Amino acid sequence: MTNVQSLEEVLGQVDVLRRDLTAEIVVQEEETSEIPDYGSGWDDYMNDAYSPGGLKYRSEVIKPRIAHPDTQRQEEARQKLQESYNSSDWYSVRYVAGRALGIRDNQPGGRLSSWVRNLEGQLSAEIVVQEGEGHTEKGIVGVKIGDNLGVPGCNYSGPSGFFESFDFPSSYESSNEYVIDKLRIAHPDTKIRERARKDLDRLTSELRKTYDNSSINFEERKAVGKALRYSDSKIWTDEHPIVATFSGLAAAGVVSGIGYMLYQYLSR
Repeated sequence: MTNVQSLEEVLGQVDVLRRDLTAEIVVQEEETSEIPDYGSGWDDYMNDAYSPGGLKYRSEVIKPRIAHPDTQRQEEARQKLQESYNSSDWYSVRYVAGRALGIRDNQPGGRLSSWVRNLEGQLSAEIVVQEGEGHTEKGIVGVKIGDNLGVPGCNYSGPSGFFESFDFPSSYESSNEYVIDKLRIAHPDTKIRERARKDLDRLTSELRKTYDNSSINFEERKAVGKALRYSDSKIWTDEHPIVATFSGLAAAGVVSGIGYMLYQYLSR
């Protein structure tokens, strides 16, 4: 039986790989020692020595830390992160792995929006027990089964009835009718729906973190904002908060000025 990893487990592995991108081989760890702090000279030292608190100490490096990049470990981490980005079953894992690799989506309505739409579609996933089937038959507009169309002793018996062999009066118009032979039977796929809900919750959470990061550029914020269904006005306002604030104040001032002038006119 295949052991399917949870989203939390896979994200934990991705976090380890992200840290391994800066892995080092430590040749020598740093060593420090506490030594007396003489301050600015002998007088400070003597004052401290006879003060209630006693001597002051400071930390001094005896041996410096020596390390160099672990290129093999870094490259292995980079390759595994790329695999996760390319083929993970979790969209949120793909996004986190891509961020770790420096991959950015600057195309509004692009990859990120597609991932969100796919997960939203899976929220209504179904298991189909029986597909619906049907066929089209010739019928008569405005005529119900059982109607008598003027032929003695003969009533209309439906699209497949013998009555169609007669010439109908010109007042009757023929049409096609769709007859259902089998009803479609399906029930919710709770497993896929729950998996999609977890993935979508984590993906949107990561997208919001990116969106709120002040260091990203406007193109990336717009792409992320579109994936989160944010409006163009919200994205622009969040990108230019100071300008938006002054614009709002200016608009409020114009409205207030017009209102004041109208009040003055009506008060005459």
